[in-house]
Amino acid sequence: MAVLSKIKSLLKKEEKAPEPKLRTWSNDPKLLPWTDQPDAEQEVERRLAAGKLTPRDAELARKWIKDGYIVLQQHFVGSDVDKLNGEIDALWTAEKPHDGLNFHDVIQEDGAPATLTISHRDLLAIPAEEREKARLRGKWRIHGFHFHSKTSMNIFKDESMRKTVSMLLGTETQPQYTINFHWGSQHGLHQDLMVFHVHPANYLVGAWIALEDISPDCGPLVYSPGSHRMQMYHEYDNYPQTNLRTSDQERRKRYEAHLAEEGSKFERHQFIAKKGDVLLWHAMLLHGGDTIKNKALTRRSMVIHYMPPEMDKSKEVVGPFMW
Repeated sequence: MAVLSKIKSLLKKEEKAPEPKLRTWSNDPKLLPWTDQPDAEQEVERRLAAGKLTPRDAELARKWIKDGYIVLQQHFVGSDVDKLNGEIDALWTAEKPHDGLNFHDVIQEDGAPATLTISHRDLLAIPAEEREKARLRGKWRIHGFHFHSKTSMNIFKDESMRKTVSMLLGTETQPQYTINFHWGSQHGLHQDLMVFHVHPANYLVGAWIALEDISPDCGPLVYSPGSHRMQMYHEYDNYPQTNLRTSDQERRKRYEAHLAEEGSKFERHQFIAKKGDVLLWHAMLLHGGDTIKNKALTRRSMVIHYMPPEMDKSKEVVGPFMW
């Protein structure tokens, strides 16, 4: 009886546990980057006249303000791109695993669901013939390869690209994350801001780097110019606490329906890049991966996300989280 009484007492305490108090975040538009302010176009001219922007930077800023993206043509023209491709290929036949390196969405058998995460060690434990079939099935990607590759780290730390992003945001910004793709992602149109917890909002920039010439049939990156000016979804009115990562399934569906409706108002462009080209995009720009029309074609690419480290508020957001 004493034990039962103690259990009931503990259950009663659990029932009375207070809900976590959610912080109220300010989403004052005045906190957004200078390129998102109503007078941004005039500010470009003021900064140019004052010598705070070079003519090239002013041109990039005008494009960013108008369309929400810029293209840096042939930004990477050295040997690092080819070397990086070779290093990623070699991961599938390596004799020794990289500790801490994981692959995502590997399809190990035809018709089987993708393995959400598999370590490099466990990947190499798969028989060579089956492993090669998995490599060719597509969809897989690698996060954080720059921690395991000097070549990837060289691209990650590219100072010219970092300075361009810092100019667009108006503050010192650092690269934070990398993803390497071998195939087209076929990811539906989405907004990066909704899967990050950045405050103030919009201090986040994505960079998509072509590691080979891109074909219209390989499932290229697609984007919607001007869509970065869309208002934040009204149910995410306490961003960064409220976003896709903290949504339940019903709210997520409503957001995706909203995105589809609003996104249909914008043109969709393919990024048919040459090896070494970079597309930088705004945190609210609609973008994704187009349909793969030729499954034999790869879409080798590297994605970097930039933000001021102090504006990453992911540790201050309360769960539960969808991932």
